[in-house]
Amino acid sequence: MLSHKRRQYLSAAFMVGVVIALSACDNGVEESEEATTEATTPESEQVAIPPRIDEGAGAQSMPAFLDIPAGPERKEAFFDYLAPIVEAVNDYIHHLNSHPVYEPLRERRAQARNKGQAPEGSDLAAGLEKYSAKGEGYIRLIRSVIKANNLAAPH
Repeated sequence: MLSHKRRQYLSAAFMVGVVIALSACDNGVEESEEATTEATTPESEQVAIPPRIDEGAGAQSMPAFLDIPAGPERKEAFFDYLAPIVEAVNDYIHHLNSHPVYEPLRERRAQARNKGQAPEGSDLAAGLEKYSAKGEGYIRLIRSVIKANNLAAPH
């Protein structure tokens, strides 16, 4: 049985992997700048607060479904547990694919595809400079998470 700490690490690594992998995806929605900005708020202030991956925020200590014996109730509880995570990832991907601040990420993704290559998470990370107030420090953090968890696509 995995220790509590190990389960947390695996959960965090899985979510980071999903986010990085999905950031290479296109949800088919490209909104105009007019649709994603408000006239009263400067563009630099409209960026969503980044997830605090370096602080382990949002990781539950023990998912409630693990306390339920195997069976239909546990399966239902598992999907209830995943629903907000899936919704958050979908919202995140939509935001990356539509907000003007992330145009550099989308340009990097398009360049890789135009060359017939799969977009690499560590390359796409450079397009997230404005995602966090840490700027280049956030990019280094993302790249270190990718490297430490072997999340780079195999060649």
